[in-house]
Amino acid sequence: MRILWCLLLGGVLFGQTKLSVEATGCRHTVGDDTAFARPDFDDSRWQAKLPELGNPYTWSRCELDLSRLSVGGPFSVLVQVHGAWELYIDGQFAASHGDIRNGRVPFNSYGMGPISVSPERKLVRLALRRFSLGLGNRNNVFLRIFVGAPSDIYFINAQDVNARLTSALPALYLGAFAIVGGLLLLILYCSDWTQKELLWFGLSAMSLGMNRLADIPGQATDFVWGIVVFYFFGNSLMLVFAVWPFYRLAGKAVSRSYVVLVVIGITLLGSISLGLLFSPEDAQSWGVRESPPQILFRYVYLLAACAPVSAFWPLWRLPQSQYGVALVSLFWFLGNFINRIVAVQIPMLPGWTLISARNVQAWLSGTALVLMFVVITLRYRRVSKDRAELQGEMKSAQEVQRLLTSSALEVAPWASVDVAYLPAKEVGGDFYFCRQTPAGQLVVVGDVSGKGLRAAMLASVALGTLRHPEMQSPGGLLKDLNAALHGQTGGGFVTCCAALLRHDGQLTVANAGHPSPYVDGRELAVEAGLPLGIVADATYEEAVSQGTSITLISDGVVEAENAHRELFGFERTLEISKRSAQDIAEAARAWGQTDDITVVTVRRRV
Repeated sequence: MRILWCLLLGGVLFGQTKLSVEATGCRHTVGDDTAFARPDFDDSRWQAKLPELGNPYTWSRCELDLSRLSVGGPFSVLVQVHGAWELYIDGQFAASHGDIRNGRVPFNSYGMGPISVSPERKLVRLALRRFSLGLGNRNNVFLRIFVGAPSDIYFINAQDVNARLTSALPALYLGAFAIVGGLLLLILYCSDWTQKELLWFGLSAMSLGMNRLADIPGQATDFVWGIVVFYFFGNSLMLVFAVWPFYRLAGKAVSRSYVVLVVIGITLLGSISLGLLFSPEDAQSWGVRESPPQILFRYVYLLAACAPVSAFWPLWRLPQSQYGVALVSLFWFLGNFINRIVAVQIPMLPGWTLISARNVQAWLSGTALVLMFVVITLRYRRVSKDRAELQGEMKSAQEVQRLLTSSALEVAPWASVDVAYLPAKEVGGDFYFCRQTPAGQLVVVGDVSGKGLRAAMLASVALGTLRHPEMQSPGGLLKDLNAALHGQTGGGFVTCCAALLRHDGQLTVANAGHPSPYVDGRELAVEAGLPLGIVADATYEEAVSQGTSITLISDGVVEAENAHRELFGFERTLEISKRSAQDIAEAARAWGQTDDITVVTVRRRV
């Protein structure tokens, strides 16, 4: 109407250079017959109301009084109508837009172009043949035909496009904001993989943003490939991300009913899209005169939009830590729900159009994104504080572990002990123990499965058990240590190797699933018993040998891995087994440390 007022005012002040004929001045019918284009055809029985979308072929006949124009040509025509069309002037073909056989049009919903009209013809009859796929809002059925100077016609089209985009600006701004916000959330997730809500809400925001920005090329397009892409894939993503992120934010598994709902929705979308792709001539069954699948999908989507409430229900039982994400989800739900009830045309909001609903959704969803960033900021502050406290505790634990291991080093006068201990993290699960006994120098090296603080605590338990003052042989020591650790490993286990080096060079070794020791540069063959903590009454055989030095290692040495996924291995370890403990450990770390590295070398002074 604003355009028409501008045209009238322009005609009064400056002389009219363009002429518009609207649907109210025309007669329309459903069907297809080329005889409808004849200027003498009797259209008195046709209806004055433009047929709704969903009827494939329709014809409209109007009159234009060219005498009202102040220019004599050349002329251009602009036809603002939904679908592909052919225009006839006084029975002669004048212009067309799109493919009239199947309704496919390019990503410009309106067609315009030059027409040839003699200046002497003052009153002309227009006949418009149209094919529409029937995709669109049933309240958005219109027909406008503009004829005039080319520059004026281009101005009208640009003004109309600008008006349509302006009316949808909040939704379009939301699309851009949602994509940028979702991308930032995904970047934050990449920096902290534990924050799963960043991944899910980021994907949800990206999905909404892409669907909203898709409205720019598809403001009224019927192009079937665009419909398949935007309609099927866009709505499928929206359906999935209307459910999954909010259950993940709530820390719950997705309800089976919602899984079934999403599967049904995607199946319906596939059926509708395939019908559009392979049977465009029958696409009217998916139009405004909605088929049962399309009606069912609308309600499936509406139910899926309720997932944020279902995920956090009951609200009064939420822990305080989830108040923020629950508030974000509530705003997201309100925006999506309002958009869906208007799309389904439930009379809860009378007078609302789809554009107005999407604009409201834009404000609510934009608020949800802002709130999400506030929640993330507060959470990161709390996480940073917790991590700082944990780092302090880990340093304390590291110091305690250092004191425990250093106090476990008691060396006989006739022996020398060299120790290298390189934990993979702040604290490690490897442990070592040396004690001077009447029988000789006792040395033990162990490895707790796993890494970090839990493994370090179990290693401390093992060290405490090893401090028992009674003299034991290596096999007996492992048996008692196994009994002490049984039921304490939390499903894990401990490998351990114990050796007793006498003053005369005799070696007694027992092994509990640990890498074999090296004696004077050779690997000592010793039976590897069960790791500690698995079977309560396990026993361990002893092997006796003779040597000057013995080197015990943890598996962090042989399992060191370089950039090419190549292990340091037993052969390289054997080659350097006569070196100092520090040299062996540094060689493994330089190769590529993946686990705690412990090396203890005991030498007999000759």
